[in-house]
Amino acid sequence: QPRTAVACASSTMLRSIVAILAFSFTTGSATGLVTTRWGAPAMTQSGRRQAGGGRLAMSIQSEVAADMKAAMKAKDTKALSTLRGIKAAFTNLQKEKGTEDDLSDEQAVTVLRKMAKMRQESIDMYLKGGADDRAAEEASEKAIIEKWCPLLADEATTRAWIEEAIAEAGEDGGNMGKVMGKLMAKRKADIDGKLAQKLLKEMI
Repeated sequence: QPRTAVACASSTMLRSIVAILAFSFTTGSATGLVTTRWGAPAMTQSGRRQAGGGRLAMSIQSEVAADMKAAMKAKDTKALSTLRGIKAAFTNLQKEKGTEDDLSDEQAVTVLRKMAKMRQESIDMYLKGGADDRAAEEASEKAIIEKWCPLLADEATTRAWIEEAIAEAGEDGGNMGKVMGKLMAKRKADIDGKLAQKLLKEMI
């Protein structure tokens, strides 16, 4: 009995560490790199930070490259490994599109969200299997990746957007596919698709 209690307490503590790591990296308190792109004080309506004189900040891809240099200088091998993975994912998409130009921020965020989703799946798997140390490593990587991802809309906002899409669909307002098409066309970068599908099923 005492051993079981100690094991449970240890697992709970490690899960807390996973959450703390994610929060620390997202806010920048656990790294010397630039703090969260989308949480910066100076914001434009589209969510992009502004540089001095009202000029928009550099692209996400450029910021990743800059953070790689900072990580190399700081000899932060863990952050550098994650940033190299991000750069590789960006490069792969550029090759697919046959261009050497930087990806648009929207394209970059799409890549980053996929990477973050993969890390979350790994975290869930490791926690389920009791490999809390591996889960913590994945959480730290996920936090770095999500640094450039804008926060997704909450449930209340998502409901409001769905109502708007249903109204825009008119006679097709009861057609889930039509409504989702209109919703994602306008809100793709700001909405959790799974949450939207769940709420839409309840609303039509």
